[in-house]
Amino acid sequence: MVHATGCHGRIVVGSLDPMVSSRLASVPGEWLEFDPPSGAIVVRHIQPSSEPSLPMIAAELVRMLADIPVDAHAGIEGGDLFVQTEDSPHLVRIRVAPGGGVRLDWARPDFARGRKQQFAGGEQIPIDAVYCRLNGTVTFEAADAARAAQELQHTADTYEGLYPEGDFRAQVVGAKVSVTMRDVNLDARL
Repeated sequence: MVHATGCHGRIVVGSLDPMVSSRLASVPGEWLEFDPPSGAIVVRHIQPSSEPSLPMIAAELVRMLADIPVDAHAGIEGGDLFVQTEDSPHLVRIRVAPGGGVRLDWARPDFARGRKQQFAGGEQIPIDAVYCRLNGTVTFEAADAARAAQELQHTADTYEGLYPEGDFRAQVVGAKVSVTMRDVNLDARL
């Protein structure tokens, strides 16, 4: 399993004094920036530099958190940044706990031993969509089964512009559509 290098996620720091908020918004960063309207540290929408991503992202996060006064730390809600390093297959989660504690975890994705559960609308899925792996079969009726199967197959084959992973097969069986998935990287809510 290979993912593109980069970072995604957000850290909610909450409502801050306007001067602190302004100072955080002016902190220069290659990867992260403070978004005052949402009260969150978010990933910038620019092309990052050629520096190693994990040390730079961690340093930028700590620098921003250090600019928040200690008496405002209780308002930090926290969140996660997920970093895919460029020099190894590691996926690293930088978790900021409520109150501002920081923890780094190196993921060891093993979907073969992952907890399997019935789909119930997608709200119960606690991981980001790009890391989902769908398995199973779904059969349903559609007014135009051929078109529905074709659109589903196209969605799976072009999901977020990534190379498709896993096996996704949508086919017409009588007047129904049958979808078979094996380790498909597709957003279950989609």
